Amino acid sequence: MKNISYEMFEMYLNDFKNHKEGIKIFYSPVKKSDLLILGFNAGGTDFYEKQEFENNTHHLKDNHEYLTENYPIAKVQRKILGTKLIENSVKTNLIFLRTKNIEDYNKLDKSLRNKLVNFSKKYIPKIITNTDPKLILIEGIATFDLFCKMFDVKQEKSIKNNNQRLMSFTKYMGINVIGIKHPSGSRISNNEIEQISNKVKELLK
Repeated sequence: MKNISYEMFEMYLNDFKNHKEGIKIFYSPVKKSDLLILGFNAGGTDFYEKQEFENNTHHLKDNHEYLTENYPIAKVQRKILGTKLIENSVKTNLIFLRTKNIEDYNKLDKSLRNKLVNFSKKYIPKIITNTDPKLILIEGIATFDLFCKMFDVKQEKSIKNNNQRLMSFTKYMGINVIGIKHPSGSRISNNEIEQISNKVKELLK
């Protein structure tokens, strides 16, 4: 999988080198795992990771960020998934180019966003094949919808709370896919966390 990281970054240098915020691929060790977690894209700015690639010192993560960091989504995912399942998961994103937030991503030129989608359509299946998950968990219903559009699959069913989707379901490459309300802390209730946690455990049986 390290070779895939380098391959992806080489494509970044060729196609997206003017985007100063860089690229973020994996947040965890990369291995065959029960669970593959897909976020939308990396926020903030991380020049260190960009320099690692350019200096040929890049290495894959030794630890899962959801266990070592305390940013909001990591805290909520520890409640939803628990330590053991996080340890047996791989975390990456649907879009690999970093922006400070989704609003900044949506401001990118449409042709650039189309390039990013094509980039992901090439590499997400490779990541799935290499990690061989039993379940793909997508963080955010909008991200789930983009995944479905990107890979030409349809939502098969959903579970709603207050007329809003809490969870959506489909299959891709023969694997169950669940999209969940974005685990961003203040917008998700303890009851919703419990419902999602129970459904993930059920799908992994």
